[in-house]
Amino acid sequence: MVPEPRPAIVPGQVVHFDARPKLSLATATTDSPLKVMQWNIERGYQLDAIVTILKREAPDIAILQELDIHCERSNYTDQLRAISEAMAWNGGFVAEFEEIHSPLRAPETQGGGFHGNAIFSRFDMTFRIIDHQYQPVNWNRDGIHYLEPRRGQRYSLVAIIQPGPAVPPIMAYSVHLEVFCGLSHRICQFAELLDDAYRHKAQYPHQLLFGDLNTMAHSIARLSPRYACDSFRWRSLGRSEPQWWQTNVLSCYRDSVSTLSAQANGDEKCHDVRVNQTANPNLQRYGPHVFPPDVVAKALNPGFTEPWDLHKDVTLENHCGLLRGKLDWTLTMGFRWVSKAIGNHDYHASDHKYLVLTVQYA
Repeated sequence: MVPEPRPAIVPGQVVHFDARPKLSLATATTDSPLKVMQWNIERGYQLDAIVTILKREAPDIAILQELDIHCERSNYTDQLRAISEAMAWNGGFVAEFEEIHSPLRAPETQGGGFHGNAIFSRFDMTFRIIDHQYQPVNWNRDGIHYLEPRRGQRYSLVAIIQPGPAVPPIMAYSVHLEVFCGLSHRICQFAELLDDAYRHKAQYPHQLLFGDLNTMAHSIARLSPRYACDSFRWRSLGRSEPQWWQTNVLSCYRDSVSTLSAQANGDEKCHDVRVNQTANPNLQRYGPHVFPPDVVAKALNPGFTEPWDLHKDVTLENHCGLLRGKLDWTLTMGFRWVSKAIGNHDYHASDHKYLVLTVQYA
């Protein structure tokens, strides 16, 4: 195929495309359940299958990672535009990387365009980015070592979503943390998001922090210095990376909050947590050479809860099941869960399963 001219995009730029019919913009009420989705779509290799699933699930908000714009490996498709038009959605995309076209790349990874994360919705949205201070990989310099020459870095996309004129806005994050690093490096990136959520909580108490957090440094991944390259390669033995996060970060609250937890029978249990912390003691004990002081101060949960089982609800599985884990997260604040579902069990549309929640304002 002859590709269209390459768009003028730079890493860190937000691209917006609104394909909603202008005369029938969607609205919701505070009593309306909202269906929200999290999915890493693996560069959109199977875009037709992805769109088929999106149409079947019909979420009100879809938070996706690994979209391509104008990359040879994905037929030079502008996936932001293609998904927006197919779904009649409003969409925003942050370009994390310019994927350099190079003989170092295999055909299935060949670039020439841009790669990043997106948020789609039936509703009005505005966007901003999180320019992460902590970058475990210098992709501009070291991309050639991974046979992926690229320019850019990890960014997270933030959307302020307005479901209706009389409905509180929602602040949503689309996150893709670094994979070629260790548990501690991802915690440093994640702490920046928790701090951002806390600083905006008074204005936006209803939040969705969704993404592929690449929490995979356990099982046989411990044997790989590429996927587990810090001291927690062995220090976290006995727990998966998601379990370590829950114990040492997500269970450490900044303020007094009421949280929900998922029970084995599918019900919810409410917990009143009364704390007033200015630093995470679980991280502090490892010393500043592992978790710098600013990370220790920021790695406090402002009120997010995760509805999925950290051990059973696997979202990625390969190497004959030897490497499996919950890499994808749907952290919510200010909502109660109505229902949940996991899909793409055969991984035909992406190498990740998708997660769907139905929520209501709490």
